[in-house]
Amino acid sequence: MASVRFLGWLVAAASLISAVSSITQAKGLRDLLENHETISTAKEALLADLSAYYREHARVRLGRESRLANGVAWRLFKDVRTGLSAPRLTWMPDRDRLKIANALFEAVHGELLVRYEHQDIEYRTHKLHDWEDGRAPYLMVGPPFREQVKVAVTYASSRLVSYVEMGMEYRQISFGLEVRGLVLDLDRGRISTIESCKGREGGFWFGELFDVCDDEAIERFGSLWESKVGTAMKMARARGDELSVQCAESMGGLVLAERFSPFWIDLYLTPSGVAVFNRYWIPNSAKFCAFDDITVNPIVIPYRELEPFMKSGPWRDELLK
Repeated sequence: MASVRFLGWLVAAASLISAVSSITQAKGLRDLLENHETISTAKEALLADLSAYYREHARVRLGRESRLANGVAWRLFKDVRTGLSAPRLTWMPDRDRLKIANALFEAVHGELLVRYEHQDIEYRTHKLHDWEDGRAPYLMVGPPFREQVKVAVTYASSRLVSYVEMGMEYRQISFGLEVRGLVLDLDRGRISTIESCKGREGGFWFGELFDVCDDEAIERFGSLWESKVGTAMKMARARGDELSVQCAESMGGLVLAERFSPFWIDLYLTPSGVAVFNRYWIPNSAKFCAFDDITVNPIVIPYRELEPFMKSGPWRDELLK
C-alpha cells in the first residue's frame, strides 16, 4: 500500500513539474518584466504578446506626418493615457515592408505601455503600503514617471528602419536622461539596439553591424569618436556657437574602456552615418544640453570611416553603398 501511495505521489509530482515547466516556457510578458528578455532579444511569441497588449490597451492620437529625404513618410502614434509615443510608417515604396516595420513598431509601443503599467502598479502598491498618518508618503514619484522629448525616425529603407527616442525619467529630486536608438531589421523581423559585450564591462555590439568588444577595437572606436567631437567643438567655437562649446566641455570622455559601453552611449542609424550619443555629462548639464540643437552630441560618424569595425553581412552591404 505504501509503495502504491509513493507511486501516486511520483505521478502527481511529475505532473506538477510538467505543468510548471509548461508555464515557465510560456511566461509571455513576464519574461520582459523579469528581465529574462528584452525588446532586442524578443522572438515572435513575445513580439506578438507586446502587439496584442498595445492593441487592447492603447488609445492613440495621431501626430503630423514627417518625411525623410528619400521620401519615406512617418508619423507618431501617441497613447493619450501614458503620453508615450512610437512611430509608424505611412509611406514607403514596398508596401509589404511597410507592414513589417509597423508590426515591429507596434511591439515597441506595446513594450513602452507594459513597462509603464508595471511601474504604475509598483507605485500604487508602495503608496498604499507606506500610507501613514492620513497621508501618502512624501517624495514618491508618481505618473507620468517619464517624458519623451524627442521621438523620430532617422533612417528607413526596405531592409532597415532606425529611430531614436530621447527623454527624461522623473526622480525624487532630479531627473535621469534617457536615450534609446533602435533598428528594425525587416528581413529578420527583429529589433536591435546597442548591447553589452559578454563577460566584460566595456565595449559593445550593435545588431548585425558592430562587434566592438576587444581592447584594440574599443580604443580605436573611442579615438575616432573623440577626434570627431574635437572637430565639432572647433567648428562651433569658430562660428560663435557657445552652447555647443559649453556642452562639449561638460561631456565626460569615453576613452576609458568601461565608459565606452551601453551604460554611457547609444547608437542609431542616419542616412550619412551612425549617430553616437554620449550620455556621460557632468551633473545638471544634461538638462541644458541634451534636448537643445547642439552640434557636438550626437556625433554622426560616416559609414566609410566605420568600415573597419563592421561585420560582413547585409547591414554592412547596405550602409556602405
